[in-house]
Amino acid sequence: MKESEVQARAFAMPLTSPAYPIGPYRFVNREFLIIALPDRSAEIARACATSPCRSTSRLVKFEIHSHAGFDRLRRLHESGQVIPVSCRAAKAATRTACFSTTIRRSPAARELWGFPKKLAQADAA
Repeated sequence: MKESEVQARAFAMPLTSPAYPIGPYRFVNREFLIIALPDRSAEIARACATSPCRSTSRLVKFEIHSHAGFDRLRRLHESGQVIPVSCRAAKAATRTACFSTTIRRSPAARELWGFPKKLAQADAA
């Protein structure tokens, strides 16, 4: 294999047998619920913002979402904590926790998008 071929195909390892397909990815039929709670002392937001990012809000957000995902398999349910941040003058958000009902997509979520995904199951009380 030539160096140019490796560079063209090097989006995941192992090169000849990646755990997930090359993009682009489309997420369709998504349902979101975002709960924003005040962090009255801003301690949680400050503790979760990693350098060089800084917390820009006294809100801590918790997301719950459901979607079919990029591989058209069964629906996936996820939740996670999100902190609004500023990073070198750009506004963004950092996901400090991400829980998913399936481990199947975790490698792609971690390696492509940097989500700290963990397997979890929520049961109705």
